[in-house]
Amino acid sequence: MERLRNFSAILVNHAADMARYLTYDEVMRRLRTMLDTMFTDVEHDSSTDADTYIEVDDDESNETDF
Repeated sequence: MERLRNFSAILVNHAADMARYLTYDEVMRRLRTMLDTMFTDVEHDSSTDADTYIEVDDDESNETDF
């Protein structure tokens, strides 16, 4: 009877470890997918290029002599 209890405890522990591993694996897969999506969006987002454009007024009439 003691062996059956030990075997049962081992099975329960093993099942709990497997559940933890599978949950961790799924969470990591989702995290990798999210990060890949974020980095892909940043690399291919052309709207960020327009934010860095600065217009320079080179009209000489606006210059002030010091």
